[in-house]
Amino acid sequence: MSQKNNENNQDQGDNLSERRGNTLGVKAMLIMLKILRVNRTCEFVWAVTLFYVLFDHVARRRASYYIRHRFPNDNWLQHWYHIWALFTSQGQALVEAAAARSGQITIEEIGRDKVEEVVKNPQGMILLCSHFGQWQGMMRVISLTNRPVHILVRPDRNVNVDKFMAAKEIQAKINVISTESGMGGLLDVYDALMNGDTVCMMGDRCRENDSVELDFLGEKARFPVAAFLMSARTGSPVIPVFSHRASRHKRMIVHFYEPIYVSGKGGRTRERLLPEVEKYVRTLEDMAKQSPFEYYLYENIWNTEEGVK
Repeated sequence: MSQKNNENNQDQGDNLSERRGNTLGVKAMLIMLKILRVNRTCEFVWAVTLFYVLFDHVARRRASYYIRHRFPNDNWLQHWYHIWALFTSQGQALVEAAAARSGQITIEEIGRDKVEEVVKNPQGMILLCSHFGQWQGMMRVISLTNRPVHILVRPDRNVNVDKFMAAKEIQAKINVISTESGMGGLLDVYDALMNGDTVCMMGDRCRENDSVELDFLGEKARFPVAAFLMSARTGSPVIPVFSHRASRHKRMIVHFYEPIYVSGKGGRTRERLLPEVEKYVRTLEDMAKQSPFEYYLYENIWNTEEGVK
């Protein structure tokens, strides 16, 4: 059995990653947030994530693929610290989601006019998201497009975790489409787009056969093409959208990029979609370089079998 298969089997086993995060922990965080405010609460997250970086070997392995590509010259101590910083940043994003609800964080939008122009047209639109930044806060902005909003997501294997638990008030505004429904949820996505709705899809974790390989952080990596195929079949534009923090934990920026239009003429194979997917991947790479610890990539999209520290 290859090292790659061994690692996949280990990832499926019992580990702290499958059990971390619960309602009690979120309630404790909300109390701290009310008393200490957002910056102090986010500082406390460093102590919480230290436990996971020390004892959760599966989470470290999953994080190592991205960290090794983003920081290829790390020694073992730098590598370990960068994983800790990544875990901490993700925990802080949960705090920030709750802080945005209480008004402790302001949300600034860049490129909103691009979305407004698309909204004027009857066709649906695809907001191409990534596992980047504070996505729950980003959903607050996306849900204000005055048309039904859907999000295609994979159910969390941790039954204690509700993806909206730190921002429950926005859950009622968004229809969740499960990737475990028919055709991986793409039939529901197609219907929503044909109805002129907004659909949020992820563009950076490849769990499908339809994928392309592109250079990403120094090596060929796989990226899904489902969003671009849906665009070709429905005429809906793809708009990459990213969020990232600014001014410590006091301000969040949501950046909408230029719409990507995919022509459906003559059929669209994976290879013909490369130019459109490349536009998104280059933006994703720029964001990973700009804010490296806000990219929560816990998957080996490079398909390498190298060991991790």
